Amino acid sequence: MTDWKKAYGELEIQGERRKKRTPTAKTIEKFESDTRITLPTSYKEFAEVFGTDELAGYYRFTVPLGHSDQYDLATFNETSHGSPGDATWGEYAAPEILEKVLFFASTIGGELFAWRTDEVTDSKNSDYAVYRFLRRPKLREVAKSFEEFFDKCLKGKLDTFDEPPPKSYLKY
Repeated sequence: MTDWKKAYGELEIQGERRKKRTPTAKTIEKFESDTRITLPTSYKEFAEVFGTDELAGYYRFTVPLGHSDQYDLATFNETSHGSPGDATWGEYAAPEILEKVLFFASTIGGELFAWRTDEVTDSKNSDYAVYRFLRRPKLREVAKSFEEFFDKCLKGKLDTFDEPPPKSYLKY
């Protein structure tokens, strides 16, 4: 398991004047109870250390904040799914797959990342496969766990960059 405090300490922190917004264990538990979804252990630990953020100048993460906010996990997931009856993601996958998708991150370009909660990759730590919703209708698995996803984001392994992404974290 990743030592999230150490990982946080190794990044260049930007937005120092902004207050870091992290969830409490109680807020996370409420989200899990309300949605009946157990979040990955590594993600919960990450959320309590990092909070809402932009990693490497490109990837934006949401966490359970317990109130309506664009960086609240529940709000972000609901908004990303679209309104009832919308065929927002119909080109990507069948409805029975999409209803098991939990959106948790995006790029600055608007591409989305989600767990498929029906694809458990580590039952002990409640981890799920991570999928990327590209701008074109193609759903693509990018990682087997949240830790692998974070590592790939930090190392620029999910996208083609002219140069390695900055090892930075911007508070949101």
